[in-house]
Amino acid sequence: MITLLAAAALTAYALAGLASVGAEIDRYGETRSALAERVRELEEANCELEARLNRGRADKNELIEALARERLGLRYPDETG
Repeated sequence: MITLLAAAALTAYALAGLASVGAEIDRYGETRSALAERVRELEEANCELEARLNRGRADKNELIEALARERLGLRYPDETG
């Protein structure tokens, strides 16, 4: 009889532990989803910043080329005039 009660108590304890672990897994899943969304947002922001940087570089290069033509009279070797 005592063995049966001990086994029942251990079973109840194990089931409570499993329920606790299940709840923890759910919380980690929610955290993982939130972090995955944040990663997606940051990657999108990073792409936008890279595009702005590249546009800025292109604008800068065009400005430098225009100044070299206007102020210094420089041309590419295959250009005339």
